[in-house]
Amino acid sequence: MDELLAPPPPAREPQVRVRALKPYKVACPGPYGHEIYSGGPGAVHDVPKSALKRLGTRVEVVPPETPTRGVPLEPFAVVDDD
Repeated sequence: MDELLAPPPPAREPQVRVRALKPYKVACPGPYGHEIYSGGPGAVHDVPKSALKRLGTRVEVVPPETPTRGVPLEPFAVVDDD
């Protein structure tokens, strides 16, 4: 009977909630390959802790109880300079 059970999902990296101060886009390894995290100024999302160093001054860490807020990344947004 145990062979009929689905395997457990892969473990996810610990995440932290951030607010975007500038547009950002970062790729991080996830349980099923690379995952893209992005947002425009004012967006509040959960991102992997390992991405914080790469995001630098583009985001600020906020308390986990802060409501998430989606702000799309504009196609012309500059995401590679600080």
